[in-house]
Amino acid sequence: MNKFNIKVVDIKTLRIPVNGLVGFAVVKYAGLILSSIGIYTLRGCDGYRITYPTKKAGQHDINVYNPYDRELSQAIESAVLDHYIANYTNYNVKTYGSGNFRSTYQ
Repeated sequence: MNKFNIKVVDIKTLRIPVNGLVGFAVVKYAGLILSSIGIYTLRGCDGYRITYPTKKAGQHDINVYNPYDRELSQAIESAVLDHYIANYTNYNVKTYGSGNFRSTYQ
């Protein structure tokens, strides 16, 4: 269990990735359900990243929500990507010091 008690509730994968988007995650944190967290492949290398939902307001994208600090952000990213990689890919997770997630084939 992690320090923030983050639980991945569900991941919906796309049959065919769209511009690197491979799925959406739903996470439970502090009694809140955080949904529509996008899971993307990294461009130009193996690995994944996550994005938080935004809403279009005129010509601007406004964040619906996002973590309040880097440590919480990395904890959510770890929980989502570890769960995704363990359950939906043929990869092993390797975490590098900067918090970037890269993967290597088993």
